[in-house]
Amino acid sequence: MNSLIKTKHGYYRFDPIPEVDYSTYYSDEKPLCIANQIEDKVWWDVMYEDRLRVLENAYSDSGVILDVGCGAGMFLARAREWGWATEGIDPSETALKYAKDTLNLYVSTSDIINLQSNHYSAIHCSEVLEHVADPERLLKHCYRILRKNGMVCVCVPNDFNPLQMILKQKYGEYWVSYPWHINYFSFDSLSSLMAEAGFTVIYQSAMYPLEIFAVFGIPYIGNDKLGRFIHRVRMKMDIEMSAHERSIFYEEMTRFGIGREAIVYGIK
Repeated sequence: MNSLIKTKHGYYRFDPIPEVDYSTYYSDEKPLCIANQIEDKVWWDVMYEDRLRVLENAYSDSGVILDVGCGAGMFLARAREWGWATEGIDPSETALKYAKDTLNLYVSTSDIINLQSNHYSAIHCSEVLEHVADPERLLKHCYRILRKNGMVCVCVPNDFNPLQMILKQKYGEYWVSYPWHINYFSFDSLSSLMAEAGFTVIYQSAMYPLEIFAVFGIPYIGNDKLGRFIHRVRMKMDIEMSAHERSIFYEEMTRFGIGREAIVYGIK
C-alpha cells in the first residue's frame, strides 16, 4: 500500500514510488493544459517575466537558459523574446510538438544526465520536482550543468500549507494527486533540498494562494468550472499589480508559508 512518508529534508513522498508514464501526461492527466495556457498567455507572460527579472542576474550574451520540463514551451518563448538563447527538455512528445511546430523552439526528450556540464547560464524548472522519483538527483544535475554563478528557478506546488490545513477537515487532503505527484514540498523543504544539491538559496517567491477562495466560502475544490472562474479572478489581480507590487506581495507571503506554488531561486 502506498503511503506518504516525511523525508529528511521535510518534504513528503509516496512510498513505494508509483511508476507512471509521463510521456502521456498531457493527454491523460492534463488534456486541456496547452489550450488553457494559450488562453491565459497574457497572465503567464507576466508570471514568466517576474522570474526572468530575477534570472537576469545570470544573463550573458553567450548564455543559454534551459527549461527542464518545458512542456509546450511557453516560458522559453518568453525568454527568447527577452534575448535569451533557449533550450528545453520534456518527456511529452505532445507538448514538444507544439513547442517545435508552433513556437519554433529547440526542445527535445533528452535526459538531463546527458547534458553538458558547466554549460547553461540559467535553468528554469517549474512543476517538475513533484513528479520525479529522485528530486535531489535532478537538482544535482542542474547544479552540474550550470556555469559558475549560474542561477536556477524552481517552482513546485506548496502542499500541506497553512490554508490547506484549514480546509483539510472539510475536503480532506484534496491536493494529494496519486500517482502523478510523488513529492509534496514546502518553501523550507525545497530550500533544504536545493542546498543539499549545492545551491545557495538567494530568493523566494510564491503564486497566489487559490485556497483562500475556499477559506472564504467559495467551494471551487472539485468544481472545474468554478475553479477556472477563480483562476480568472487571480489572473486579473496579478496583471493589474505592478512588477514591484507583485514582488513585495508574494515575497511577504513566503514568510508565512502561504502560496499555491513555492518559487525558490538558487545560485551555483
